[in-house]
Amino acid sequence: MANIDVDVEWGGVYDKFSEENITYARRAMANQMLADMNPYVPRKDGVLRMNTSLAFDGSKIHYHQPYASRQFHNQFDNYTTANTGPRWDKKAFSIHGQQWKRQFAKKAGF
Repeated sequence: MANIDVDVEWGGVYDKFSEENITYARRAMANQMLADMNPYVPRKDGVLRMNTSLAFDGSKIHYHQPYASRQFHNQFDNYTTANTGPRWDKKAFSIHGQQWKRQFAKKAGF
């Protein structure tokens, strides 16, 4: 019986799992998440929605208003905009979560 040698080219796999590629995909997904969550963020004057940023690597979405944490964690009775309230991330995920996963996979080239 003859021996057969097969060379496996791993370059493409390493490229897809490179830190740069994953960061690119994560940032694209985080941008989409921010846009999709925005309609569920409480809005009185719009400042909370406008004063946001992403971590450079796309791992976090920052809301910079001092009252952002209270709005995110606590239920209030006087929301001025329909369909807004605390934990807007969970509400948006229930509607858009599968799209976010597809966005990451597409941008990562999977």
